[in-house]
Amino acid sequence: MLAEVAIESAQNSALRRSIEDMIRGRRAREAADMLRDLLAPLCSGQAPLPANFLDVDAGSISFVGWNMLADAIWKLDQCGEPVSAISLELDAHRIGEHDGEPVLATRFYFDTAWPFSECSFEELREGFNDFGSAWHNEHADADDDIVGIDGLGAMAEALARLAKTNARAEDTTSTTIQAQFLATLYIGVLFHLAVDDMARRTGLPRPLALLAESVSPHAGLSAPVMAAGEVPAARSERPAMSHAPEIEDATAASEAQADFATDASGATTDHTETVSALLAPQDEEHEHREDESKAWHLPPPGIHTTGTQLRRRFVTEESIAELQEMRPKGLFARLFRRR
Repeated sequence: MLAEVAIESAQNSALRRSIEDMIRGRRAREAADMLRDLLAPLCSGQAPLPANFLDVDAGSISFVGWNMLADAIWKLDQCGEPVSAISLELDAHRIGEHDGEPVLATRFYFDTAWPFSECSFEELREGFNDFGSAWHNEHADADDDIVGIDGLGAMAEALARLAKTNARAEDTTSTTIQAQFLATLYIGVLFHLAVDDMARRTGLPRPLALLAESVSPHAGLSAPVMAAGEVPAARSERPAMSHAPEIEDATAASEAQADFATDASGATTDHTETVSALLAPQDEEHEHREDESKAWHLPPPGIHTTGTQLRRRFVTEESIAELQEMRPKGLFARLFRRR
């Protein structure tokens, strides 16, 4: 309890608002550098935080399941209102049981909560306040376990150990309290930078507003990352052609033809038949078509009666009589229909 009161001091509250304003004003890297300078004396073997706490930077953080956003957005779109914003919310105080990383929630918002699809970055920033955002708790009721994070596990564990130490101690020092507060802020700033880098490098399935929030009772940070018109489109996963097909040089081809048309003595010879043979299709498919067409050639008239000839034949009395003569006569026909 004493630790919470110390963290929620007027000085720390002012510092948190200052860091948050820097992030919302797209000065997150400047905020990270400032926090690193404040944390440096607090990270060592005898300090509240381990010496390697500052070894992690935004480039060391990656995301798992980013490619699953497209499918999740498509499913929500089928409900009627299209998704217009995505918010990634990090809780550095909760560590996942399976991966040892801070818990990351993915929230989806519609224009009914805020006109995300029409807002510029400045207009989007107006939706944030000291308590979070104007659309807080207006997200879609959907599965939030879509995107995961990788690279913050060691920092989150160090922060959790320090928080337990401060919670159990009866007489906490200002140094350990300040270390916990600054570490929480620093993790939030690194998370914001990592989201920004990931979005610019990988893109989103379509133009969507992108938001980032680090959840904490006294050191939470919330800020827009990009407006809908600023997010690059997601890169296609289709493999690109390794190289373009080579195009034959027209000059070399013409020179080869001239050499071909002239023999060793320098005289020009007629290679018409040879050229025709070379240009003739030689692929197996063409040969198969030729053999197939030859197989369907009909025999000359007189050897076989074709269907066309039968259809063109006139039915006459002679043809009927001829057919009756050819009809086999049964026993009764021979007995009662003798001529």
